[in-house]
Amino acid sequence: MSAINERGLIGKVVQTTSSNSRVLLLTDPNMSVSVKTISDGVFSLLSGLGDGKFLVSTFVKDNKMPKIGDIVVTSGTAQIFPVDLLVGKIAKIEKDRFFVLPFVDFKNIDYLQIVTSK
Repeated sequence: MSAINERGLIGKVVQTTSSNSRVLLLTDPNMSVSVKTISDGVFSLLSGLGDGKFLVSTFVKDNKMPKIGDIVVTSGTAQIFPVDLLVGKIAKIEKDRFFVLPFVDFKNIDYLQIVTSK
């Protein structure tokens, strides 16, 4: 199950009880998500950088690098997250990886919604 708010993907549910759920945040280094760019469909895998701010690519399909400013959404290929949930915008590109600034402000989450993928 995925945790989202009005700005995009927050993370995934890793534990539930009768009264609450525990969510692994997108920015956690133990979290990964398969994504694609909206503009040209570059598929990649992102993980949390651990700084609470950026996500970093750990795999880029066919070594096709996206462009700075490209919007990144969930690809749905791993069937963990629904397809086309907003993730973030590419902020920096290095030789073999890129960095994504998530749309969600992880320091100001008032509420979230739990959704499932089909």
